[in-house]
Amino acid sequence: PNPPAPPSPAPDQSAAGDIFTNASISGDSGFTNRMQTFVAQHTTLSKVVMPLGQACGGTCTPGGFSGNMSVKIVTLDGSNNPVTTLGTINLTAAQLSWSSKATTLPFALTGLTIGNSYGIEVVGPTAGSGGSTVLYLYTGPTNPYPAGVERYKWNGGSTWTTESNWALAFEVFQ
Repeated sequence: PNPPAPPSPAPDQSAAGDIFTNASISGDSGFTNRMQTFVAQHTTLSKVVMPLGQACGGTCTPGGFSGNMSVKIVTLDGSNNPVTTLGTINLTAAQLSWSSKATTLPFALTGLTIGNSYGIEVVGPTAGSGGSTVLYLYTGPTNPYPAGVERYKWNGGSTWTTESNWALAFEVFQ
């Protein structure tokens, strides 16, 4: 007989659970980027798992939004603004379901500095693309992941705004 399969690796860090609700980002809504910061516990990051999906605000074309949305791992400055992109995963509408589900993003990064903060930046489809990316966002009295902050950028501008006691749902794996 075959030996049992090894157990799945546990997440290195996680902000997930029943307390999260749907939120969307797209060029049409103005919310073009959202980012969750996290503190590296290891020098490697094999993958990020986030609940992602797509939605339609009434102007969707068959097959969902056009173009790509992306998820990036970025370095941060002292004010938690993105500086350098370490890795990018692009997703098309065909790769996202119409309801949010756990989506594995295989980054396979090395060279992270333990104890440094990094960002998971979600970039929605561009304006006029006919849809939006759905992700899970927590808002409440306390942040479920107090080691990081959730930020957004409005209308593709350059200014990032921190939202107190908000967090994106995510898991990072060593």
